[in-house]
Amino acid sequence: MGKFHNNWTHHWDITKPDGSILHMTASIPNYSLGNSSLDIDITDMLGCSERFFKTGICYGCNSPEDLVKYVESLDLPHTTCKHCDMVMLDRVSDHRPKNECDSCYVKLLLKQFEKEEEELKKQDDIQDSIQYSKGMRFKTIAWVHGRGDDFSIELYSKVKPTQVEITKILTKEGSSRFDDYSIVVLNP
Repeated sequence: MGKFHNNWTHHWDITKPDGSILHMTASIPNYSLGNSSLDIDITDMLGCSERFFKTGICYGCNSPEDLVKYVESLDLPHTTCKHCDMVMLDRVSDHRPKNECDSCYVKLLLKQFEKEEEELKKQDDIQDSIQYSKGMRFKTIAWVHGRGDDFSIELYSKVKPTQVEITKILTKEGSSRFDDYSIVVLNP
């Protein structure tokens, strides 16, 4: 059995009949009330985690042992990842696709990111070629650091710009920094 910390939090592992292990933390923010909200954090073997907030459900919890029995009695849904067949906690949140473990979800996101990055690189190469055909030989990528979100600007030029020229442009854009830029030599 785990150990209560500050008389209101309990940590323990539960082995489910399918062999999967859940690492659980249950907290009653104000344990002395007996029927206050119950916060449950659950993490499975793959690192998938969920947080449940239940209000007024722990009426019989008069001790840490009662709390443990109550949480162990909860029927927490499990599923199998549709990509790797690993048993995992069935998510109740909608921020990730159903039946995908974190590992497979991240792999799919990385593939999508790489595909989008490749497409952006193609578009950037096309723009660079167009600018090169117009006589431009340098591309300056400068970051504008203002009061809100930072953003980048791209400037094409026939000659390599000086730091003074770049500072003037960044000042006009409202940047608070004038050293965050790179200059790329365009190739045919």
